[in-house]
Amino acid sequence: MSLNEPVTGLRLIQTGVQPLDEALGGLPAGSLVGIFGRAGTGKTSLCIQMAHHMASRGVRVLFFSIPGSNRSLHAQAASLGFDLRPLEESGVLKIVSFPDPATAEEARRTMIDLFAEADSFPHEVSIVDDPSILAAKVGTSFLIETVSVELTKRFRETGRLFVVSVDPTLLSLSRGALNYTVSRLDVVVELRAKVKDLGVERILRVLKARGLSVRRHAVRFGIEPGRGLFSI
Repeated sequence: MSLNEPVTGLRLIQTGVQPLDEALGGLPAGSLVGIFGRAGTGKTSLCIQMAHHMASRGVRVLFFSIPGSNRSLHAQAASLGFDLRPLEESGVLKIVSFPDPATAEEARRTMIDLFAEADSFPHEVSIVDDPSILAAKVGTSFLIETVSVELTKRFRETGRLFVVSVDPTLLSLSRGALNYTVSRLDVVVELRAKVKDLGVERILRVLKARGLSVRRHAVRFGIEPGRGLFSI
C-alpha cells in the first residue's frame, strides 16, 4: 500500500489549525503524527492552537511541554489570544512540564514519567512539544526498544491521537534517531519559515500521510495574535 493511499473508515479529528485542516482534513484517531520544523517556524504555536481548539470542544487533551514551564506556555498561548486556564480548571486539558534532562539516564526517566502521566489522565489526544533533545539523549536503541513499543500500545491500539513536534536538527544529534522517528510516524508535516523583504513567508508541507487522502500538499500560512495560525 502507498503511504498516501486512502483508507476508508478513519475517524478524523479536526485540529482547529486552518492550514493543517485544509491540507489533511483533520488527523486520524489512533495515529502518530509528527510536526517537524526548526526553531521559530511555529511548532509550539500550532500545538497550543490545536490543544485549545480540541479541549474547547470537549476532547480531553494531555499536553507535555519539554523543556518548558506551565508559566511560559500560558504566556505564549495568551500572546496568540488563547486562554488555557479555564480548560485546565474544567478538566479537559492537562499541561505537564518537564525540564531539559542533563544526562541520558535523566532523559530515559523523563520518557518513563511521560508514559506514566499518560496513564494517569484519561485523554483522547496527547500533544508533546518538543522532545527532540530528550529523544536524542536517550539514544536510538531506547527509542526502538521502549518508546516505540509504548507508543503503539498506548495510542495505536487504543485509538488515541498522538502528536509530537520535532526539531530535526536537534533530533539528528543522535545517529539514526531522526530516520527511525520518521519511519514510525503515520503523518509527518513540516513547517518552514523564510525571512523576506516584506516579512516572514511560512509554509506547511505534508511529507507523509499514511492512510489519508492529502487535500493540499503545501499551504502558506501566517501567525497573528488572536488568530493563531491561519491560511493565506
